[in-house]
Amino acid sequence: MLREEIADRAIALAKASSHADVTQEHLLVAILERPEVEPDEWELWLERAQLRISKSGTSIEPPVIPAEAAKLLSQCSTTKAAWEVADQLIQSLRQGWTAEADNERSTQRESTNTQTKESEATSERVDAETIAKEPLDVDEVLAKFDSLVGMQEIKNQVIQLVHMHQLNLRREEDGLSSVPVGLHLVFTGNPGTGKTTVARLVAELYRSLGLLPRGHLVEVQRADLVGGYVGQTALKVQQTVKSAMGGILFIDEAYSLASRDDFGSEAVSTLVKMMEDHRDKLSVIVAGYKQEMEYFISSNTGLRSRFQRYISFRDYEPFELTDIFALECKQHKIELSPEIRDELLKLFSNLPSDERNGNGRTARNFFEIMYARMASRVGEDGVITQDELDEGFTVEDIPEIQLPEEKRIGFHRRN
Repeated sequence: MLREEIADRAIALAKASSHADVTQEHLLVAILERPEVEPDEWELWLERAQLRISKSGTSIEPPVIPAEAAKLLSQCSTTKAAWEVADQLIQSLRQGWTAEADNERSTQRESTNTQTKESEATSERVDAETIAKEPLDVDEVLAKFDSLVGMQEIKNQVIQLVHMHQLNLRREEDGLSSVPVGLHLVFTGNPGTGKTTVARLVAELYRSLGLLPRGHLVEVQRADLVGGYVGQTALKVQQTVKSAMGGILFIDEAYSLASRDDFGSEAVSTLVKMMEDHRDKLSVIVAGYKQEMEYFISSNTGLRSRFQRYISFRDYEPFELTDIFALECKQHKIELSPEIRDELLKLFSNLPSDERNGNGRTARNFFEIMYARMASRVGEDGVITQDELDEGFTVEDIPEIQLPEEKRIGFHRRN
């Protein structure tokens, strides 16, 4: 098992840089990345090996493992044996290392340290802000779901998840073994359906239950995880995971990591490893379109084994978009009369499906448009009266929408 994992990682490193062969440097990086293998000065030589393989090749064929590398790989049957192979490879690399190479490494390390300090500063700031707040009671967090529009199905699934964790905690109090219930989740659905909002509430729930100490949310996308050369991607993923430790790492459009770009593959393999190493300190939620997320999860066996629970977010109905608009009005204390509410319901019902797919954002966008139109209307004469403030939205503020012409099937007379 260990040998196969090292081989897969070495091949992925070579493939990510379009290298034709798996070199000793690829093999050394694959071994030293493992937490159980830590020879003397392993961090130094891990960085040096990564620097050696940072330059991209030109091969479009899958990399092969030459006989020399295969021989070394065959010896990695145990942790102790892998450690000995790493020592051997470090000695070989040490002989060919130069002062110029160290200068180049120093420049890259300085850049990496800057990124790490920024990540740690962000993490500490989030930690201080989160811990300063007393954790909410579970019922208080669940009450927040009630204020969300169209989330009853989601709330039911989250409540079931909460009950499973509560049962485990109660069993542990009596000295009974808990049934494994992963902290990781897959959110599927179109943009604007409330996935990020629910992820924040799940983070609060995990903290309320005592499952995660910080209960904060770190939201990232592909660009935050993928680097430009071999080794940089792994470092970016490690820094990002560190900033999310004790809370939730929320990866939006996670399916983009399963693209043919091999740096995405490096990000996934690094993430899977860290999820395993920190499974009691970290929750990862991946989100995206349903079909694409199914492909993403199936693209890696490690992902399949760690993501077992899916929560599906449906599109909002026209009346729910109207409710979201009404919530915006309530939040900003703008009057919304029944007449205007009925007109909005008609507007959302008549929207072409491709425009309505913006979901909750569609309602918020219309709110901003109508507020701008209201501002122009009441400010036209240079004086905004109290009556105009109290009146709120009027029919004049509702924008006209261009409906597509109906397509007629069959023969018809031209005008």
